[in-house]
Amino acid sequence: MADGTLVFEPDEALEMHTGAVDMMRGNKNISVLTTYADVDAVVSKTSSEASTNALEKSLQNVYSKANASQ
Repeated sequence: MADGTLVFEPDEALEMHTGAVDMMRGNKNISVLTTYADVDAVVSKTSSEASTNALEKSLQNVYSKANASQ
């Protein structure tokens, strides 16, 4: 709460954290963070997005070398 009072006791928070980790165990792209502080989510580009960008750049290069428009 705003006055510093804990909403959950540490042992309750640990139990919720353990449950969240168990639920997300099958997803290698998820990390579970349990904290009493305010946090921001940071989203990174996935490897599939990076490979798509690389493919698009390669395709643009092919058209450029052929002196043709897409």
